[in-house]
Amino acid sequence: VYIGTGDGGKVYKLESAYLDTGRFTSKVYDAGAPSRWGRADWKAEVPRGTELWLRTRSGNTEEPDETWSDWSEPLKEPGPISSPPARFLQYQLVMRSDGKRTPVVREVVLSGVQANLPPEVRSVSIGPYKVERRPREGKTSRPEQAGPPVKRGVYLVRWEAEDPNGDRLNFRVLIRPVGGKEWKVLEEELSSTSYIWDTETTADGEYELKVEASDLPSNPPDMALKGERVSRPFFVDHAAPYIEAKVHLKGRKVEIEGKVRDETTPVRGMSYALDSGEWRVVLPEDGVWDGKEERFSIKISLEPGEHSVVLRASDLMGNSGVRRVWVRVR
Repeated sequence: VYIGTGDGGKVYKLESAYLDTGRFTSKVYDAGAPSRWGRADWKAEVPRGTELWLRTRSGNTEEPDETWSDWSEPLKEPGPISSPPARFLQYQLVMRSDGKRTPVVREVVLSGVQANLPPEVRSVSIGPYKVERRPREGKTSRPEQAGPPVKRGVYLVRWEAEDPNGDRLNFRVLIRPVGGKEWKVLEEELSSTSYIWDTETTADGEYELKVEASDLPSNPPDMALKGERVSRPFFVDHAAPYIEAKVHLKGRKVEIEGKVRDETTPVRGMSYALDSGEWRVVLPEDGVWDGKEERFSIKISLEPGEHSVVLRASDLMGNSGVRRVWVRVR
């Protein structure tokens, strides 16, 4: 069959023969992370007198550019992929016919394994451990008891972690005093992302906590990797504030002055109750409860007789100290 063209004055002959050489370039395959390549396998019919080979190239950008590797030496039989480790991979088939027959490729399979990347601990938070409480049937909680109570000296540690390879993780929780060098293990082999820590045996002071994540559950020991994050400094404080008080009496006018002191955390508030009455707020001399030691003064007028004044102070961690003062007015 011949075809002629007027513009250009040419005649073309249509034949059923194949081209000598043909190429097929695949799409770019994304391994999701830097990977080491395994084998290239394919299923194909290669008639005698024809040829088929496969070559690959790799890189770390979605589109091939000058940073990608060159095309590898061609594979004439299925075998190992020689392209360097990378995130993306592409293959090319090169086929040669004898004019009448040509190779036919049915399937190409490329294998690889992601390079192991370390897990990441994204955040660590520490707060009081709150105990959920259900009200008894037929009774309503008082307003001040509506929220879950805090279990004194017990902390809830939470963290967020992820692994770039999607590996399973386990965790280790460690602690040390701020400025210290050695970490002490609190718990290890944890699979959850939270830990309830009872500080009863921990000395008062300022600490920092570290969470380590390991991908050992999904990798051999010699390939497992770790990631970690250190928390912000926080206080462990079991001791209540200490209240010093002196009474000055002038007729029916009474002044109770003194100071509140806490060894570990700032004093956060003070109140007093007269003769088992309601609690009344007390402010420090400088107007703000924000130091480990604060001075105060309470001035009240009393009727003749003996009176009880109960002083109560609390610190940053919720520890409360109480002192009772007796006053006799003539």
